[in-house]
Amino acid sequence: MAKINKDEFISEIKFCIQNKDLIKAKALLQFFPKIPSEIQKRTLFELSKSEDNFTFPLMDYLYGLNIEHEKVRKKLYDLLLELSYNNEKAIIKQLSNADSKEQKCLYINIAKDLKLKSTIPQIMQVMQKTDDAETIITIIDAMGNIGSQIAVPALTRFLTSDQDALKTSSIKALSEIGTPAAINNLSDAAEKDSSCAGEIIHYLSNIQNTQSLEKIINFLASKHTTIRNFAIKSLTSLGPKAVPLLTESLKSVTTNDYLIHTLTVLGNIGDKTAIPAIQKLLYSKPENSNVRFGAYEALGKLPSNKSAISLAMGLEDPDEQVRMSAAKAINNNPSNVLIAGIKNMVNSDEKQSAELISVIIDSESDQIFSSLINWEGFTEKAVDYLTKKANPEVRKHFTDLLNKEGNNKIEEKILSQVGKKVKTFTIFAVDDSAMMLKLYQKKLHTLGFTPVVYQNPLTALDIILKDKPDLVITDLNMPEIDGLELTKRVRAKFNSEQLPIIMITTQSDFVGESSHEKSRVKSSQMTKTGVNIILNKPFKDIELKNSINELLKYK
Repeated sequence: MAKINKDEFISEIKFCIQNKDLIKAKALLQFFPKIPSEIQKRTLFELSKSEDNFTFPLMDYLYGLNIEHEKVRKKLYDLLLELSYNNEKAIIKQLSNADSKEQKCLYINIAKDLKLKSTIPQIMQVMQKTDDAETIITIIDAMGNIGSQIAVPALTRFLTSDQDALKTSSIKALSEIGTPAAINNLSDAAEKDSSCAGEIIHYLSNIQNTQSLEKIINFLASKHTTIRNFAIKSLTSLGPKAVPLLTESLKSVTTNDYLIHTLTVLGNIGDKTAIPAIQKLLYSKPENSNVRFGAYEALGKLPSNKSAISLAMGLEDPDEQVRMSAAKAINNNPSNVLIAGIKNMVNSDEKQSAELISVIIDSESDQIFSSLINWEGFTEKAVDYLTKKANPEVRKHFTDLLNKEGNNKIEEKILSQVGKKVKTFTIFAVDDSAMMLKLYQKKLHTLGFTPVVYQNPLTALDIILKDKPDLVITDLNMPEIDGLELTKRVRAKFNSEQLPIIMITTQSDFVGESSHEKSRVKSSQMTKTGVNIILNKPFKDIELKNSINELLKYK
């Protein structure tokens, strides 16, 4: 083709526009992709000044050509969008008559950007006649942006697609529509296919209406650890917005695990408005010690002196893990009233006094310890426990604290009475609860082992693979990777005899993606995952001791 003269080309276009000569205009515009971008832009400007019924078919024709210059193509689309405004009939006609994939996608995107609900039937017809994934994704995105509820059934069927791109697009689209039916379908899909639960929960959290938040909260009762973890993370991110519904659920929920996960989220959010609901739960005296533990652990993250009575009540709980979480909560909410109450308990009978002192020390409740260490009723008993029974790491923690506070005489007294360190079996304990780790520290040390604790399972995994311990104790429910995934990765390097693993679960935990009864955590099935022994919370000291001894007798 000879070099095109800019002025001549524009003159020819103007002539075609003036005479409404579509045939000649199209014959001229066939060269549009080959002319310089300056002439392209000027041509679009001249066309945009013409009448819509003449300009529209020419713009449509141009869009079907191979225009390489991105800004020119964007300008062309914007002009088509402008021409389409208040001209829904033309878009519907084009959707019905479009032959090429590019044309179909063009008018689907125009309908999307203009949010033309009247085009949904035609868009759905295009969907029914194509199996091209790219076109279907364009349609799904348009339906979501337009937001018509009549598209919900058509979109829902892609939630079970074996193509991830289609599944992801439909999740996003349904969340944008956000009707009760769309939210229900998303929720159902998450429970049926936990592989997409993370995406679904993410998009449900973006809706942020009562129904979507309730659905996410309901996921806390899911039988699948991955879904629960996604829900916990999402609700925590939502923060105070989720608190009213979470606290309301504490009143009606009866499932222990559901209560525990709800308390975990409330503690993570850290909003003081949750305190009355948690206190009310404690006043009802839940039978399950894991629930009581979760309640005190949550209160410990919600600083308020108003929770003093319920916190003090926890120090007399029959379960040690509950007493420790209550002590830590008091430590984070100290008051003169609480310290006075603790002094009275220390002065009570010998057994209660010994239990209380061990709880204060093993939970590393520094503020309580510092408030009492120079009180004669506490000093001797605390020194005796630190020298004879406390885990070495805990002992070091408090001798460092005493040194920092200038209590050198008490520090020296403790250090002078400590015996020589004896080499023992090293046991790693992995749990996302800091208080459970302190409990493991105490129990394992008391049993004569050397405990090493990790709150982050990925950190623990890295060290396990590099420096193998004698045994691993892991919780099942943890963020990032759960106990099953941790076990799977460990087993890639060490078999069940080389490195025994004890998993801690609750009775209602499930394994895998099925909610069938056979998916419940059972020793006979867990051996397939590489776990040696399962212990259910709350476990007794003798159960832990016997399990460890059984596994280490081969060493």
